[in-house]
Amino acid sequence: MHFPYQTSRITLPIGKLPMDLLEQLLKRYSVKDDRVVVGPEVGEDAAVVDIGGPN
Repeated sequence: MHFPYQTSRITLPIGKLPMDLLEQLLKRYSVKDDRVVVGPEVGEDAAVVDIGGPN
């Protein structure tokens, strides 16, 4: 997949990140952890983390 935002100095418009940039950032910086039930994703506004405890 092409990543057009590879320069260290870019100008982004005010508001939300472009969807393709957000997708690339989430792929690059997301950490796999079995405790994360619902993690970072385009279109998700929340996360679910299993912190253990009684079921």
